[in-house]
Amino acid sequence: MKRRIKSLAIIFMFSWFSLCAFRAYADEVPTLSLKDSIPISEKALTQAKVDLTKYYLYQVEYSLSSDGSYWFQTYRLRSSGSNEIFVKVYMNAKTEVSGI
Repeated sequence: MKRRIKSLAIIFMFSWFSLCAFRAYADEVPTLSLKDSIPISEKALTQAKVDLTKYYLYQVEYSLSSDGSYWFQTYRLRSSGSNEIFVKVYMNAKTEVSGI
């Protein structure tokens, strides 16, 4: 009986680790680096007539959507910290600006 429980425990652990290893390789790797996405988002903000001297980059997240993966960047107003502008930079360098 103990041997059977040990065998089942080993099989369960092996299955669990295999599942974890499979999941680790399933995540998509960004094709556009974060370092390259920041100047792209700043250019989009400049084209949207945003004064970049009043804002700072507050947060960056890597996200997935039905349109593809993108860097989601949040810029905050220096003086108050409550006014935020959001920029999505897709892996093909397409941008979407919101919150203006």
